Amino acid sequence: MLVRKPFEQELHDRFDEPAKRAIANFIERKCDGVIVYPNPDKYGVDLLVCRDDICIGDIEVEVRQWSPCPFPTIHVPQRKEKYFGEQTLFFALTKDLRYAYWIETKNIKQYPLKEVSNYKIPRGEMFFDVPIEQFKLEELGE
Repeated sequence: MLVRKPFEQELHDRFDEPAKRAIANFIERKCDGVIVYPNPDKYGVDLLVCRDDICIGDIEVEVRQWSPCPFPTIHVPQRKEKYFGEQTLFFALTKDLRYAYWIETKNIKQYPLKEVSNYKIPRGEMFFDVPIEQFKLEELGE
């Protein structure tokens, strides 16, 4: 049976907009000529990356409750697989929004799925178990 973490409005309200803004600002500083927009589809991937009014990629953003990552792997929820595309990036931000670990989603599916217990879902939720060295670590700056 597939188990998924329920939506948590309080966490969404606290982290969603600041995290998206941090990544959008970072990408726009790093990539000349791109503009990053929040996706108007609230059920879609978080951010759209555009150049000359053409979407060239997208970004899924999560905030983790660590800083820095203390684990040898980063768990990417299987429920995020619906967002994995050829031009999609996955960002896991530290809780202070100062750092981000990122990976191209097309590289995630090669890693094994693993059931991970946590305080929200004690059994049944599956995650891709991706070695931390497969992620790039970025300081997000201002």
